[in-house]
Amino acid sequence: MKQYKAILFDLDGTLLDTSEGVISSVQYTIDTLGYEKLDVGQMRSFIGPPVHRRLREIYGISEEESLRAMNIFRSHYGGDDLLKAHAYEGMKDLLLYLHESIAALLPVLIRSTVRMPPENTPKQMLSATASTHWV
Repeated sequence: MKQYKAILFDLDGTLLDTSEGVISSVQYTIDTLGYEKLDVGQMRSFIGPPVHRRLREIYGISEEESLRAMNIFRSHYGGDDLLKAHAYEGMKDLLLYLHESIAALLPVLIRSTVRMPPENTPKQMLSATASTHWV
């Protein structure tokens, strides 16, 4: 069996369910800009792809306007919404098993530059889920 020294995980959406905070911040952004309200399915479509791209697709706004909206989103998400993340069921046990038996674990936030400009975002998110020993 091959021995690994480290395992990398995408934090946002793989180890942690961030959907509640993302949807809340998208709603805040839409309300702030006075855009038409979206149904639940449309709101869930923001989970995964870059927020500014989905705003352009749904509302037909310009690149410049979508970047303005993204700044509003980032500002709001960086507050309490970031801390609404929680580990998926069974993830803490899996990580503990892997850490003890196979390798060091390195959770990373792959889309950090899209969601927000956070140097400490992974630490903040893991702290909120009582998983700081993974950072």
